[in-house]
Amino acid sequence: DIQAGMRLESLFYWSEMKRDYWRYGTDKNMPVTADQRWNYTDSLNGNNRSFERYGVESRLTADNQIAGVSGEAEIGVRYMTEKMFDQTIGATRAAPRTGAINKDVIDSADSYALYAQNRFDVTDRLSITPGLRVEHYSQDRLDQRNGKSAKTTNTEVMPGLGATFQVVPAAQVYASVYQAFSPALNGDALDGLTDQKLDAEKSVNIEVGVRGSQDQLSYELAAFRMDFDNQIIPANSNSSFQQTNGGETVHQGLEGAVSYAFAEGLDVFANFTWLADAEFKGDRFDDQGKLLARDGNRITYTPEWVANVGVAYEVNGLRTQLSANYMDSQYTDTMNTKPIAENTSGFFTGQLKSYTTVDLTSRYAFSDQLEVYGSIKNLLDEHYMASLRQGIYVGPERSFETGVKYRF
Repeated sequence: DIQAGMRLESLFYWSEMKRDYWRYGTDKNMPVTADQRWNYTDSLNGNNRSFERYGVESRLTADNQIAGVSGEAEIGVRYMTEKMFDQTIGATRAAPRTGAINKDVIDSADSYALYAQNRFDVTDRLSITPGLRVEHYSQDRLDQRNGKSAKTTNTEVMPGLGATFQVVPAAQVYASVYQAFSPALNGDALDGLTDQKLDAEKSVNIEVGVRGSQDQLSYELAAFRMDFDNQIIPANSNSSFQQTNGGETVHQGLEGAVSYAFAEGLDVFANFTWLADAEFKGDRFDDQGKLLARDGNRITYTPEWVANVGVAYEVNGLRTQLSANYMDSQYTDTMNTKPIAENTSGFFTGQLKSYTTVDLTSRYAFSDQLEVYGSIKNLLDEHYMASLRQGIYVGPERSFETGVKYRF
């Protein structure tokens, strides 16, 4: 707290994660045995990765008055760097953790960002907030086996504008329009140690909604639209779009949430996202002229409906919640094929069916500082396909989790 109405917040962060993933190969001539088991070979492949990220962010907020209008300014700066150490090892059953290093790559990225915004309280009911963010980032890939490297850089300028209007005490209307971006993954942007000249994904995002509360009822409803340029489509692993910009796409729909608190600690809630449109704008072809996606085809892994409903009960510091979670069907390839099929490269395509899972969670607060919690995810042990990104990935089976939280 610098002075009344002025505050500086700074955050330093660091994280590290390691993941070694060893997997036996299967016989390509007979991948499945007569009794329907995988026919594994003696070859073993290690896909070993570690990740490190650190950065610093600082924000200054200050009350102000501009042209007689009161408001609040916020200015922020951020630096972040992250690295992925990606190593692939070819081993055998006899020596399962050593062997030839087939890949030894370091992917890294650095970004510098500056943003500023100012909220103008035009009246006691209307506020308008314009803002601007500028970010410069660089991406590097180093092959440690031969010392060769590649690099790409970019700078993005993203304006935004938001507004809120308190119609009545129980209803606030809000709206925003802003630009956003997302860089391509290092593995796509610098594939083959060559700058693929991939532009960042860019979007213009519009949202209009209403939210509020009245007694025990709270609610929110919003309409949104996102127009993407240069989108890189996250299809299955053999997709040609991973090294090319997929062009223009549009996403639009509605989001809503409602909750009601009854007496005696009982409350119910529900929320949904309706992604009415998530489609390609224009046909897509590869460099050989082959059609890869038709105009109007749905973007991969974009369910039309996602919804959650639940009921919770709280008494004497114990809160228990039962919720049902619905995920609609999804296409996994840009041609929107429906039958699940394996193609010649060993990857799968087709439409994933919808599914519903049920979760049970509970927590108990011994005091303001000490809390224990537990959960049973996928309570009914629903079996479903979650993804076909690299083969068939089944959804997590019934799982249990427990923990303790202490606030100092």
